[in-house]
Amino acid sequence: MASSVFTPAPEDLASLPDAQRLIEQLREQLAEEIAARTRLERSLDLLDRPLQNVGDGVQFLSDAFEDLSQLFHGYRDALSSLRSTHTPAAAQLADLREMESACDLEFLEREVPTICARSRREAVRAAELVRALKEFAHIERTGPRSPAT
Repeated sequence: MASSVFTPAPEDLASLPDAQRLIEQLREQLAEEIAARTRLERSLDLLDRPLQNVGDGVQFLSDAFEDLSQLFHGYRDALSSLRSTHTPAAAQLADLREMESACDLEFLEREVPTICARSRREAVRAAELVRALKEFAHIERTGPRSPAT
C-alpha cells in the first residue's frame, strides 16, 4: 500500500489557526493510514485459514491417491497373474482384500468427495479475499492523499 504524506508549504503555516488545521488534517490522515493497515492485517489473517484448509485437503487427496494407485496396481497385477499363471485365485483375492483394507476404501469413498468440496469452497473463499485485497490496495493507491485546503 503506497503512502504519500501531505507536506504543507511554509506559507501554509503562516498563522497558528492554519497550522492547527493542518496538524488536525495530518492526524486524520495518519488515523486513516492506521485503520487501512489494520484492515489489511485482518484480511491477511482471514486468508490464512482457507489456504491452510486447501493445503490440508490437497495433502489428504495426494495421500489417498497414492493408496489407491497401489491398489489399482494390485488389481492389474492380479488380472495379469490370473491370465498367465496358475497362481490360485483365492490367494490373489486375499492379497487384494488386504490392499483394500490398507487403503480403507469405505473411508476414502466417504471423505474424498467431502474434502474435494471443502477445498473448492476454501479456494473460492481465498480467491475472493485476494480480490478484495487487490481492490482495497487499488483504492488506497488511487485515493486522495493530501487534505483539502
